[in-house]
Amino acid sequence: HMDSGAVTETLSIVRILISLIDSTPTMIFLEFFSVKKQYPDLPLALVEDILAKRDDLDKQQLKGILESLRQKSKGETGSSLAKQRTLFSKLKSYPPLGSVSKGRFL
Repeated sequence: HMDSGAVTETLSIVRILISLIDSTPTMIFLEFFSVKKQYPDLPLALVEDILAKRDDLDKQQLKGILESLRQKSKGETGSSLAKQRTLFSKLKSYPPLGSVSKGRFL
């Protein structure tokens, strides 16, 4: 049994992940940082996995998008907002930023 707040948060996260899947290639960057404002602990490795499974991105597009996300994310990690914990902090299968992505798509 889950309380209504937990259900609402879980559904919000599902909607957010769907928005990353549905966004156009040119809007992924903006969509990602919109999500990061609400869920600063969203693992970039999870986003990489989601984007890698999209059939509308070729390897070069994916590489460019991920590099842009990594570069922008580096500047965000020092903020107090970046230390906020949400449901994404409970994901153990997604290591911290940069530890999975190196060499995977580049």
